Amino acid sequence: MPRALELEEIPGIVNDFRQAIANAREAGFDLVELHSAHGYLLHQFLSPSSNHRTDQYGGSVENRARLVLEVVDAGIEEWGADRIGIRVSPIGTFQNTDNGPNEEADALYLIEQLGKRGIAYLHMSEPDWAGG
Repeated sequence: MPRALELEEIPGIVNDFRQAIANAREAGFDLVELHSAHGYLLHQFLSPSSNHRTDQYGGSVENRARLVLEVVDAGIEEWGADRIGIRVSPIGTFQNTDNGPNEEADALYLIEQLGKRGIAYLHMSEPDWAGG
């Protein structure tokens, strides 16, 4: 049964992403794409529909984006901004995870924050790739 992460678990999640990025570098990959889309963990934190936290990781878009940006920052520290890309699905619903009533404004906030970090690329996904 899904449950909310305990606050104490979140730094471990960030560290797991950092370690995965280090592993990719050591394995000879050219870069990594963080998956913050399609209803998976990072997307769930971004979504006001799935994120009901009342701490610094929930509520406002700034708080909901915090984990994503912490993971991006960890990746930048580990390998450099030019080796980090991210995939987001800011519009629509994926695996019962939507982006809430302010999806465009929330997406623009995240895009602005990612732009400040100078990452390699932003990969945006939309829900009607299959004509839906």
